[in-house]
Amino acid sequence: MIDRVKLIKAWETFRNSNPYQICEGKEFRAFKEPEYCMGQMIADTIALLKEQEPRLLTIEEITGDGECWFEGINGAYGYADCYMCTGSKEVEVHRISMKPEYVSWDDFKKKWRCWSAKPTDEQRQEVKWE
Repeated sequence: MIDRVKLIKAWETFRNSNPYQICEGKEFRAFKEPEYCMGQMIADTIALLKEQEPRLLTIEEITGDGECWFEGINGAYGYADCYMCTGSKEVEVHRISMKPEYVSWDDFKKKWRCWSAKPTDEQRQEVKWE
């Protein structure tokens, strides 16, 4: 697990450092810990950024707490909160400023799906419907 606070502190230290130290071939280390050098800072930053890329959620992730990006095959889309309806195979979708709608769990990834964040049009087109 990447230590987000430590990584931010390392980049702040780097930002506030003398850039000529790096240009003169000296190895920059944000901390005195030798394992946390510039290469590791870059790798950790890339990993954290990739975690934020939109991805399709599982049904379990959708019906938990938190907001997701709802997409319907009919063109409906928007940020939403989804809740599993007890005693049925429906999911209650609450999109912002709209009445709740009910979608069938059986139609998940066939007629509707949810993303971890708003995807680009290109990302949506790359991921095929089942």
